[in-house]
Amino acid sequence: MCYSDIIQEIYALVDQSYKDYQRKLKELYGKEAHEKIMHALNVKKSGRTVYIRFIYVWRM
Repeated sequence: MCYSDIIQEIYALVDQSYKDYQRKLKELYGKEAHEKIMHALNVKKSGRTVYIRFIYVWRM
């Protein structure tokens, strides 16, 4: 197993964990809470509102 394979495995694990977190957040607190958190993070990082879009193109 080479380094790129290990990185891909780690990325897949982190990606799935993040998706699980988002799903549970929405389930427990609602979609509005999720949107408020994402908005607050975007504002804090950039000083202005920036919407981040992520296109998932790689799949193991």
